[in-house]
Amino acid sequence: RTDNDFTALEKMGGSVTSVWMMGHTLLDIEASHRAGIGSVAVTSGYDNEEELRTLTEIIKSDALEAVRYIAQRGLK
Repeated sequence: RTDNDFTALEKMGGSVTSVWMMGHTLLDIEASHRAGIGSVAVTSGYDNEEELRTLTEIIKSDALEAVRYIAQRGLK
């Protein structure tokens, strides 16, 4: 973790248990893991499903599907 991982979260008064991160690159998913934040990868962006699957099994086709997934599970 770096201080930058939490800058926005701290400014908003949140905690790692109150947020999820949606990402479309390996860097996004790696950042969420470093920060201890739940994440959902989406294939509608830069990296493809095969690449994303190297870091997570939670992969959705687009942002709407990711939001639905998060809404069904709630916060960590």
